[in-house]
Amino acid sequence: MFYGDATRLDILRAAGAEKACLLINAIDDVDDSLALTDRVRENFPDLPIIARARNVTHFVGLRTRGVTIVERETFESALRAGRSALEVLGVDRFRAREIADGFRRHNLATLDERTAYFRDEARVLSAAQAGREELREFFARDQAQFEAEHRTGWNQKVGSETTSR
Repeated sequence: MFYGDATRLDILRAAGAEKACLLINAIDDVDDSLALTDRVRENFPDLPIIARARNVTHFVGLRTRGVTIVERETFESALRAGRSALEVLGVDRFRAREIADGFRRHNLATLDERTAYFRDEARVLSAAQAGREELREFFARDQAQFEAEHRTGWNQKVGSETTSR
């Protein structure tokens, strides 16, 4: 085990970065995390990196530096909390998971799309507006599907009673 500033090239070399199979970047400070990523990309370009991102800006910074596996610090726990809330509200576990997975896919696709032009404020704002509309449509479709699957009450009973007579 090595202790020290992981952004320093001498520390990376001493730790065996030339022969490493993987680097996990979980540095809390965003600037230091990006500095480590830059140093590794410059000196060990083939070394795969898995990184933790503190926020969307950090996520984009890592992605634009070629890090393909970026885990957002609070995103998965927020999805799990939402999924649990759906289950407590009566949505079956499988359906709650489908909803959370659908949101995850939508969110990641939106972020990946915006990464290319993240510094262009006008495009980001336009894409954010379009993304909100897509999300509204996603939720509306999901709600309609949920209601169709759980439709009970007078209308359904009347139809079945009429059919059985």
